[in-house]
Amino acid sequence: MEILKEIEDKKIESKDFYAFKRAARAVIINDNNEIGLMYIGKYDYYKLPGGEVDFNEEIHDALGREIDEEVGKCDIEILDEIGVVVETREFDRTLSMSYAFLVKIVSDIGQNFLTSEEKEQRLEFKWVDINELEELFKVKNNHPVEILTKDRDYTFIKKALEKIEGGK
Repeated sequence: MEILKEIEDKKIESKDFYAFKRAARAVIINDNNEIGLMYIGKYDYYKLPGGEVDFNEEIHDALGREIDEEVGKCDIEILDEIGVVVETREFDRTLSMSYAFLVKIVSDIGQNFLTSEEKEQRLEFKWVDINELEELFKVKNNHPVEILTKDRDYTFIKKALEKIEGGK
């Protein structure tokens, strides 16, 4: 899968003692010119559905699990690979590789399975018009998590939209 971007929250002198994480992320599309996003009500910003790949878990399995947990239990079709974003985050000493996929939900959406932390953050799945994305992904709070998340996810969204437009 193509590496789309490498992001650092500040210049890192050494990558020693960083935790390594892999994550699966979804750019979910529908037939109404919308993308499915997770809204974090507590901090008032949007992100792509997805999260960490568990030990010995395949990326595609993690993608389905994360969608079931955050969006709601459903069947998905992976339409295409989008790419990889590598993040080096000084604030939590993590090197993370996020793998993103273009996805369509092909069933009804059932109950989600949010963690207590996600419930506390008021995580909610929302369909958003493609024309609103640029405004939604502008940084408002200048917090490292928001800055890196928006940079990573908007990189994936722009690439996904290129693939969609190229496929028409």
